[in-house]
Amino acid sequence: MTVVRRILVLSAFLLSFLLPFRQAFADSWAPFGTRRYVSPSGSHYIVVTDDREYRLYKRRHDVSPLKPGVQSEFWTLKDSLPPGPVSDPHDFLIKAGRLPQRPLDVAVLDSGKGFISFEEYAQIGHGSTLMFVDSKGKIRFKKSLMNLFGPISFVRFYFSYSSVSSIRWCEGFLVDQVQDRVVLVAKNYAMRSVDLNTGRVSKGRPEHLMEALMHDITDPEKTLALDVLNHLKPAGLGKLASNILRDGRQPISVRLRAAVALHSFGDSSGKNLILSAIGERKPSTEKEYALQHLPDFLGKEAIPYLRNAMRKPISGNVWWAAITGFARLGKESVPVLCEMLLEERESSDYRGGAAYALGMIKAPESVPALLKAVETDDEYTANAALNTAIDIAEKDIKEALLVLLEKGTTQDARIAMYFEKYPDHRAFSALEKARKRRL
Repeated sequence: MTVVRRILVLSAFLLSFLLPFRQAFADSWAPFGTRRYVSPSGSHYIVVTDDREYRLYKRRHDVSPLKPGVQSEFWTLKDSLPPGPVSDPHDFLIKAGRLPQRPLDVAVLDSGKGFISFEEYAQIGHGSTLMFVDSKGKIRFKKSLMNLFGPISFVRFYFSYSSVSSIRWCEGFLVDQVQDRVVLVAKNYAMRSVDLNTGRVSKGRPEHLMEALMHDITDPEKTLALDVLNHLKPAGLGKLASNILRDGRQPISVRLRAAVALHSFGDSSGKNLILSAIGERKPSTEKEYALQHLPDFLGKEAIPYLRNAMRKPISGNVWWAAITGFARLGKESVPVLCEMLLEERESSDYRGGAAYALGMIKAPESVPALLKAVETDDEYTANAALNTAIDIAEKDIKEALLVLLEKGTTQDARIAMYFEKYPDHRAFSALEKARKRRL
């Protein structure tokens, strides 16, 4: 074992003792309440209460399956439990018991073999990361983050995210019920596979995700798998993505990701699907994804669509997706973004969003337009433009900021902060004028 590896292992060992003291417990979580988690087919479900009691059920055959996912007393209205009892008295009770921790999420198996609990609600990073409870109530295995990723990755997660909370390090997980396998994905695309029969942990491979996509996994699991595969681009992805794109039974969110995967292999047959997803009445989640990837398909021709998406009425996520699309296009979008920045009749979101996109591109040629926008009466736009200009050319805009401070703008205080960092005797008189303007 090398010296570096020994140090990392020792650090992980020490952190395992120190973390309960280093991590603050969350104080803003809603009460757990009662939650019902339903299997992908709706054939099985589990009800978990605030005191960690659970009841695992099989849905009776003479009624419709339940809607997959989780319903809670405390979540938004569309996800809330329906009126009346959370379980049907005629459904078959498989097992009742008590969990060692409140789960952050639960995956119920359609086979009725049991369920997988993920993380500890409101104390993420403190309990078991993965736990499999079978239909007899026996805990088949419990896996901590250290068990799953090992001491070296554990230390890397901790120092990369200042936490071992899955909110920080985890991209998501999926359950392949055909292979009896859980695949856990980290933000850095490191993967771990856990065998449900043995509890054995192995390094996850792209093939595990591709196999899962050919089986009956949930729609969110499909989008997770395709997002990861689009990043890794393994051999065989093109053929799989082509099959998914042509399958009209698949949800649009999944087919959009297949279209992006195909495009990375030089096949643009999903272009029309991407364009259709940005229509006025399309769901925002579909629109967001399509806008982010539109420049890949259209190049500069994506600009009018992105520009229009930033106008009112606007959803915050769609707005940010359009900004991301502009940034993805890069320097080709800079001239248009500079125009948008100076369109006085447009909204703060539209103009300020242009400043944010320019900040992501970091093109020096955009600095003059950004400094010009600082003079606008729209304080939001002026502040976004000034911060972006400082971020791009911090040490090179002192003269321009002296002129702006002398003129007076809504950003006098922000410019004063700049001169605290970069003092200049010429700023004294302008700062005094700015102080008097505020009186």
